[in-house]
Amino acid sequence: MTYSDANLKPRDVSRRNFLKVLGVASTAIVVTPPLSATSKAHAEEIGVPLRGPDGRIIVFHPPMASGIPLGGMGAGTFELRADGGMYEWQIFNNWAQRLVLPDTFFAVRANEKAKPAVTRRLETVRHSSNPGQPVKNITYEGRAPIARLRYYEPGLPVEISLTAWSPLIPHQPRESGFPVAVFTFEITNRAATDVHALV
Repeated sequence: MTYSDANLKPRDVSRRNFLKVLGVASTAIVVTPPLSATSKAHAEEIGVPLRGPDGRIIVFHPPMASGIPLGGMGAGTFELRADGGMYEWQIFNNWAQRLVLPDTFFAVRANEKAKPAVTRRLETVRHSSNPGQPVKNITYEGRAPIARLRYYEPGLPVEISLTAWSPLIPHQPRESGFPVAVFTFEITNRAATDVHALV
């Protein structure tokens, strides 16, 4: 359809006006809103930083209702959300159905020398079917096609973070259509002794 077909005319926007609008929009995007009293209290209660290294707020309240889709283009996807759970399994173009696979989660077991092992689910959601205790909190950064999660649990002698992504390569549909998701966990020992940890 062309402009003439729809009886539409492009707006007469000069370069200077366009740059003014773009500058205002960019400024609006960069400005970080102030933290609410609820968010500050929540962050202090769970013991996580209020802002990331770049100054952006990393504590969100209430939790997100969607996440980064993982899986190849046209090959089915699922969402990894801010609570660490996996949702919206779409395999056969079944977008109208909301599929959640029970007992689908990551977990960690950490054993500090001469102390009992500690096991936690790497999610904060409390599904009745999932065994074990979840972590206390998760911070989430989603920039498609990459999701980054950092897990906070005072009972664990290690710090854990996850980078999850699926190939999404511009102008390369074959390579972007692999039915795969990549999960890279980073575990850091914060104890004074050796720790044996498994994810």
